[in-house]
Amino acid sequence: MENVWANVFRADVKRVARDRFLLLIVTYLPLMALAFRWAIPALTEAVHDRFDISPYYPLICVILVLILPFIMGCVLGLQLLEEKDERSLSAVAVTPFSFHRYFFYRAATYAFIGTVMLVVSHEAMGIVRTISLLQLCVVATSFSLNTALSAFIVSILAKNQVQGFAVLKGSGVLFSMPALSFFVPQNWDLLFGMIPFYWPIKAYYIAASGGSLVFFCAAIALAIVTQLVALWFLYRIFRRRIMHV
Repeated sequence: MENVWANVFRADVKRVARDRFLLLIVTYLPLMALAFRWAIPALTEAVHDRFDISPYYPLICVILVLILPFIMGCVLGLQLLEEKDERSLSAVAVTPFSFHRYFFYRAATYAFIGTVMLVVSHEAMGIVRTISLLQLCVVATSFSLNTALSAFIVSILAKNQVQGFAVLKGSGVLFSMPALSFFVPQNWDLLFGMIPFYWPIKAYYIAASGGSLVFFCAAIALAIVTQLVALWFLYRIFRRRIMHV
């Protein structure tokens, strides 16, 4: 069984490596985060007499860094569409290996990579220093569920990879709307709570602003619960509509 898992991992690495677009997706955001370590403070200094950018640092980090597990899930969703076209997913579903093991192993692998990239990129950017490393790791872990969610969204709504790229762009709204709750007056932003991606972002905003530990923990708990519920719902749809099993 260990050899099977290793083969699945190697196959995923080869798929990403041979597809320049997918390779760009998983590398450009961390590279931008590193570049912005110097660019953002320089811009802040250049316009400080006209506009103060520093209060918006948490929003910049959410858009550039915290989205990484979501992006990794979209990459996985595109790969699932390719495998669906090749009928390899149907073959996996009827083997003792089972589809749910196959999918959740891959989702866990992509989520782990996205989570590590999130923490490393956030610390490399270094513009938000009000959140502790422990809080960041907790937020990153809650964000890891985004990976499976976005993979299901792409693979359910698209019939092939061409449509998948369009869905990838459109699904960004599910992430950008909660991110832009940064501009919504306090308490009114809770209206975004119906979107599962909102609560991990809310937890990050609370930690970055030095908010209450109780509120931070509540947001993390809601992040985990809402995403797990959405994940269960989407998994059932995926098996019924995509796998036909």
